[in-house]
This record gives sequence, structure tokens and C-alpha cells, in this order.
Amino acid sequence: MTHPSRPFSRIIGTLTKPLSGLWIGARAWIRRRASARLIGLVALLIVLGSLGLLMTGWLGREPAPDPRTAEASAPSEPPATIPAESSAPRAPPLASVPPTPTPEPLATHPPVPTAVPQAPAAVSDPVPSPAPDSPETLLQALASQLELSDQASARGDPHAAETELRAALGQARHLVATQADDPRAVDALADTLQRLVELTRELGRLDEAAQSADEEVAIRHALISTHPDVPARRRDLALALERRADTAIAHGRASEAAEDYAESLAISQRLLELDPSNPLWLRDLSIAHDKIGELALSRGQPSEAKRAFTAGWEIAARLAASDPSNAQWRRDLAVSHYKLGAVAAAQGRKRVVREQLTEMVEVFESMQRDGLPLDSQDQAVLEQIRIKLGLVESEPVEGGEPSVGFKGQGAEAEAEAETETETETETETQTQAE
Repeated sequence: MTHPSRPFSRIIGTLTKPLSGLWIGARAWIRRRASARLIGLVALLIVLGSLGLLMTGWLGREPAPDPRTAEASAPSEPPATIPAESSAPRAPPLASVPPTPTPEPLATHPPVPTAVPQAPAAVSDPVPSPAPDSPETLLQALASQLELSDQASARGDPHAAETELRAALGQARHLVATQADDPRAVDALADTLQRLVELTRELGRLDEAAQSADEEVAIRHALISTHPDVPARRRDLALALERRADTAIAHGRASEAAEDYAESLAISQRLLELDPSNPLWLRDLSIAHDKIGELALSRGQPSEAKRAFTAGWEIAARLAASDPSNAQWRRDLAVSHYKLGAVAAAQGRKRVVREQLTEMVEVFESMQRDGLPLDSQDQAVLEQIRIKLGLVESEPVEGGEPSVGFKGQGAEAEAEAETETETETETETQTQAE
């Protein structure tokens, strides 16, 4: 028997079955959407959480170590891979490096030395410049000042040369005051005084020249007392004595000059005993003899002058024969002949005068033939002697200026020579009779 409510249920079930299917489908769709949203939400939370963890770890971690400083920050124990004899400098232990509380920008970090030093660039060490008051600096400045004086003299301006020389003298005195124990400083002062003696004497200021000459000689004497075994010191003194004697003669003090010339000659003779073949000292001795001969001739002592000039001529002839290419030595020989002719003229021996002047002309002409030119002064003297000997004569030319032309020995010249010879013979006879 059928239950009375079942038809109704079937009707209800038949009617609600589609709705039930829709509901079931809706619920399934809703479930799928919710699950997707939930999954998306969970994924989003996971991503955000991961980013948060990453940001927290990045901001809170220590700065990454510089690979260049990895070895410097290593533990103090040396690694087993480095040999014990390695020349690389050991890095300091980590405890010796003060901790840095907060990281700073890389630009503000001080440079960290590496454990292995870099090889320096192949650049030569610069030469240190001398101190402003060092002897080298002062000597260089003095040399430059003296060069300015020499340039002014070469221009023919002696007053400008004296101005520069006075400035150099002040520098030399300052050098001696600051470097009294340096012999170069004293030498520099003496050399500067030497230049001042010569310049002031040329300008005619003999008192100043004599004062500078006295100071120079005193300095040279002091240098010899401290360096007695240095021949150059004694030679400097001999030349300084000659300069002072020359100044005394210009001042009219012949007796003082004689003493200085004698002392200079003695020094030159002692130097030559050390090295008899030294050409420099030989020439100094020859000049010393000539100085004494000139003084004797000026004082009316021709016999003493002849002895001195003869000694000088012997040395000059020896030097000229040893080196014919040396123009200075051959010129010295010509000058010696001229001086001997001057003595003969003072004695009235005209034939000897002619012989000596002829020898002088021959020396000068042989120099010209050998390609050794004469300076303008020697050339002028040579032409004058030629005229006196009758070898040339002055002839007027256009413009009224005399010119020198060669001529042969005519009858007049031969007669003049014979007359001079006869006169000289008579003079010598009278001298011998007396």
C-alpha cells in the first residue's frame, strides 16, 4: 500500500530536482572560486612574507667584504699554502683592526693597504735641490754673478763690470761668513778680489786696487798655512804677489814691488824643484824673471835687467821648441827678444837691438806661416818693428791714411845699417877702454 504522502514527495522531488542540481552546481562553482581566491590570497601572503624576510635580511646583514681585503681580515694563523720564507709582509691580526660601528659609503673609507705591496713605477729618484744657504747654492750664485761681470767686460763696459763684480764680492763675503770652514768659500773670495784688483787698476783707481791686492795676498798666505802641501796654493800666492807688485809700480812704489817680485820668483823656483818639467810652472818662472827685469830697467839698472831677461828668454825658448804648435809659448819667445832689445837700446848697443828685433819679427812671421794668427796688438807691434828695421815703409794712399807696403833693402837702408854698426862698434870700444 502506497503511503499517502509519497506522491506529494515525488511531485516535490520532481519539481525541486532541477533546483537542487542548480544549487549543487552553484555551490561547486562558489567553492572553486573561493578556493582560487584563497589560493591567490595565500600565494600573495607568501610572496609578501618572503619579500619582507629578504628585506629584513638585507638591511640587517654585515657589508660584503672587499675581496682585496679578504687576506687582511683573515685570522692571524698563516695559511698552510704560504711558505715560511715568503717575503710578503704579514697582515696584522683582526683584533688589531678597530671595529666600525656603522657602515659608511665606500668613498669615505680610508684606503686599506694590501698584504702584498705593489711594485713601484720605474721612475728615477729626483735629485734633491740644495738648500738656499748650502755651499753649492751660494757658489752657483757667485759663479753666475761673476759671469755677468765678464759679459759686461766683453761688451767694453768696465763700469757695469765693476757693479756686477762688487755684487759678487758681497756674495763671496757672505759665503765665507756662513761657510768659514769650507776652503772653496775662501778660494772664491780670493778669486773675486783678484778680478777686482785688475779691474780697478785698469780704471785708474790705484788706492782701491792696492787695498784689494793686500787683502788677496793675506788670504793666499792664510790658505798656504792651512794647506802647506798643496802646490796650487803656493802658485796662487806667487801670482797674487805679482799683481800687488804691478799695482805698486803703477802707484810709484818701486821698492815694495821689488820685494813682492822677489818673493814671487822664489816661490816659482821652489815649485819647479818639485817638477822641473812642468810647463805651467816653467812659464811662471819665465814671467817672474821678466817682471824683475822690467823693474830693473825702469830703475836704470840695465845689467840686472839683462840677466833677468836672459833667464826668461832661455825658458821661453825651451818651451817654444818643445811644442811649436803652442802659439802662447812662441809669442813669449818673441816678447823675450823684444825685451832683450830694449836692454840693448838702454845700453846704446844698436846692432844688438837690430838683431833682437829681427829675431822677434822672425818668430811672429814663422807663426803666421804655420797658421798661428796674431792678435791685433801683436800685429800692430810687428808692423811698427818692420818699419823701424826698414823692412817696410809707410806710403800715403787715397784718403790720406798711411799704409804699410813691403820693399827691398835699398842702398839707403844698407848705408843706415852700416852707420849703426860703426857707431855701435865705437861705443863698445869706448866701454871696454873704460
